[in-house]
Formats: sequence, C-alpha cells, structure tokens
Amino acid sequence: METYFTEEVQHKFEIMYECDQARDASANLRGFLFQDLVAIEFLLEEDVQYVASEFLEDVDVAYNDGNFKVIQVKYYPKTRPNMKEIATDLYFQYLRFDLLNNNSHNQNKIKLKPQLVIYRDETVSKPDLAKMRSYIGTILSKKPTDLTDIELKLKSDISTQKKELQKEQVFSNWSYEQSVIDFLNDFEIIKKSNIEQLQSEIENKLEIIFQSYVVSELREQHRKILMGLAIIFIQGRYRTQPSGIEDILIRKKDFIDYIQNHITFHNDKSIVAYISALATEEYEMIISENDGLSKDQSLRLNIIYRNTIEWIVEYCSNLEGQFCIVNTLSTDTRERVLKFLNYDVSERLLSIAGCKENLKSFFRYLWKIIFDISSESKEVELKKNEDLLKPQNYMVKTEKKYICFHFPYDYVKTSVILPPAYSGVFKSRKKNYCLRMMEEKPRKWFIACDSKFAGKYDYDYSTAKIVDPDSVIDLEKDCFIVECMQCIKIDENEWSEIDDCRNCIFAEKCVERGN
Repeated sequence: METYFTEEVQHKFEIMYECDQARDASANLRGFLFQDLVAIEFLLEEDVQYVASEFLEDVDVAYNDGNFKVIQVKYYPKTRPNMKEIATDLYFQYLRFDLLNNNSHNQNKIKLKPQLVIYRDETVSKPDLAKMRSYIGTILSKKPTDLTDIELKLKSDISTQKKELQKEQVFSNWSYEQSVIDFLNDFEIIKKSNIEQLQSEIENKLEIIFQSYVVSELREQHRKILMGLAIIFIQGRYRTQPSGIEDILIRKKDFIDYIQNHITFHNDKSIVAYISALATEEYEMIISENDGLSKDQSLRLNIIYRNTIEWIVEYCSNLEGQFCIVNTLSTDTRERVLKFLNYDVSERLLSIAGCKENLKSFFRYLWKIIFDISSESKEVELKKNEDLLKPQNYMVKTEKKYICFHFPYDYVKTSVILPPAYSGVFKSRKKNYCLRMMEEKPRKWFIACDSKFAGKYDYDYSTAKIVDPDSVIDLEKDCFIVECMQCIKIDENEWSEIDDCRNCIFAEKCVERGN
C-alpha cells in the first residue's frame, strides 16, 4: 500500500496543491453537502486508502492499488454544467502530474484518473478530442522533451492566483496531443442519485458495516447517528487550517475508528450525531426544493448549515444543552420534561427523537431568519458578513433553560422559536410547551400559527387566553408577543425571496393583522 504513495509521490501532489492553496478563498467556501456525501461514500469503499476534500479537486481518492482519482463534484438538478471549465480543470491536474511523474521511479505505478461526479436530471457527456482542442487552445503535436527543472517551471507558470491564467500558461507551455487523448480515455462521468437518495444509500452502507453496534430498540435512530458521526467527522476537517498534506488526508482507518469509538449509546456523542443528522436531512430538503437559489444564496445557506453543525457539536454535547432543546420543543408535559434531567443517554436520545419533526421545523425557521438577516445588504461582502451566518452569535448564552435568541433589529431582548401551532392543535397538543414557556417567560414567541393569534399577551393570563384574539393588551413588564411567522417564506421555491425582517417579524405591529 505505502509502496505506491511514497514521500516522493506526495511531494508531487504538494507541488500541485501549492498554488491551489494560495488561491483558496476561505475555509467557509468549502464543503457543500453533496461533496461531503460523495467523500463519505468513497471512504466506505473497501480498497480505498484515503480521501481528501478540497485538495487538488473537490474530492481526491487514493486506492491501495495505486490508482488516484481527482474528482469534480457537481449538484446541478436543472443547471447546465460548464463542461469547458470542468474538463480543463481536470486536464490541468492530469497534465501537471504527467509532467512531474515523467522521470520518477514511480512512473506508471500511480495512475491519475479524472472524474466528474454529478447529479443532474439530464445526461451529461464528456467532450470529444475536437472539443478538447478548442477548450485548451494551443496543443503541441509532441510531448515536450526538455523537462529539466520541471518543478520550478510549473511553479513559475502557476504563480498567479487566478486559475484561468494558470491553466492558460500551463497549456500554452506544456500540453500535447497524446496527453489530451490519454486524458479523454481516462476521464469518466459518474451520474449520482439526488442528495436525499444518496444519503439513504450511504446510511444503508453504514448500517451494514456497523451492524454489530445496533441496539434493537434504537435501530431507527442508529442510522441517523451513523450518518451524523460521518458528517461531523468530515466537516470537522474544514475548521482547521492545514499545515501540510497530512492534515488534509482523511484516512479510511481514522474515519472507521472515529465512528466505532462514538457509536456507543452510553455517550453524548450519539445524541450530537443524531441531531446533526436531522439538521442535515432538513438542509437537504431545503436545497432540493429550491432550484431558484442564486450561487451567493446557496453559499450563504450552506455556511449557515455547517455553522449549525458546529453549534450542535458544542451546544448538545452535555445534559444542559440537551435539556434546553427538549424543554423548548417537546410536546410532553412539564413534569415529563423535567424527568429528562435524570435519564441515561439512551433515554435522552429517545426523548429527543420524539421531538424530531419539531427540531426540523426549528432549524428551518432559524435558518430562514439568519438567511434573511445576512442577505439584507447585497453590497456587503460574504467574508465581512460571516458572523451573521452563525446561529451561536444570536443566542442568549446566559439562559440555561430554553433555546433563547436575540436577533439584531428586534425590539425584544429574549425570544424563542417554538413548533408550529395551527388551528385547534394550538389549544390541545401544543398546550404543554406553551405552559412551559409561561414559566420561562421569553419576551417573544416565534410560533407559526394563524395570524389571529399574533399579538401581545400578559403572562398573568391563562394559556387559554392566548388563543383569544380579543385578549391583546399593551406591552408592559410581564407581557410577551406571539409572532405568527406568516410573513416568513420557508416553503418550496420561496427561499430565494428575501423577507424584510425589520418590517415584519421584528416589527411591533403584525404585518398580517396590523396590530
């Protein structure tokens, strides 16, 4: 295994990565979920040695037999892929490795295989030789013979941080006909399932590999925990700045060991993984339902989602945070929720699993509020706006009994996002968490409900009075506001529409009712 990927070979990869690393804009621009799922799927293949995300390409895969895949990953349900950009990006890697490998002792042992892994409704075909000639521009008829100091020469060619200029320079100086022919012979396009189906397929594989760890009464949660652990492991790599190639490589053994060490149901990590998987599932649903998101909007939403996973890892890793989630989102009585504090890990997991749909609704509303806030000024650069994309920056950290928020521009200092409560359901099944919030006393309840319930209420009133639209009073010391969320667009094909939070959910008057 190690005879293929020697220090000499890794040195060649480091040369290729050197200017790619300088060009990498920000860690926050990396790691779209589809790409993460593809990386996880490759890690589950038997003959894989390691996987790297955002190294030479979106995903790189080293096999025990010496094969090395450089892979572009695209999720384009409707959009037409830019095949010129994709094919020339991959040829750029292919050609450089070919030149660097020319007089190596490992020549012909390592085989670079370019791939496009894509989800798209329509079939995608790779270019033919004539098309590649037009893409590349200048193609030499024969392989360059003077490869003296090729490392230094390639470094000079890619000294600019603009990739298109790098490619133009390298192609002009080094491309040749046979390398293009070989590239096209090796280039594969792999069509993948949509993001929800791909996750389900990966969950199936994880369940088979780790079947000896399954606890029968927690089998349903087991799949989600495995998926959550895999996501946490992959995305954890994006939060560290690599100092060398070893920090980038994700070795299969490390990945498997991580899951084995945390799959136990006597560990809070299983709860963190389960909640992370629910967040991932809801994010998948949103991006699948909203083809109209712009590139900037997709990027913002992706960053918000990944920051949420980071928040979950931090917030839900202890009993206190887990209790805040249950106390905020459970439909159980206060007495039953308080028992949560004495549960063991598996009992806590089942209790949180009972909040599954409410948790997913919570993520959807929280993300849309943050998404709207961060999208208000189109002129603000994403890098300068990063703090607006972190859920943890909106939390009131001194509150230890429920998930408490303070959003900028809102005129109240404490708020809570509660599960939806429409029609008669508001009076019955949802009454339990309303009673709990009457005890905790946040100043605003963001609760998706009929607009007639929006308004101001006195905490001295009974819960039944909340459903009475005639009970609206002036906001005073011991009062709270019910915000019906009717003006926040969270449904299919609505996420590209930006809500003006200052003039709707953060305003004193309900937009729907006008009071």
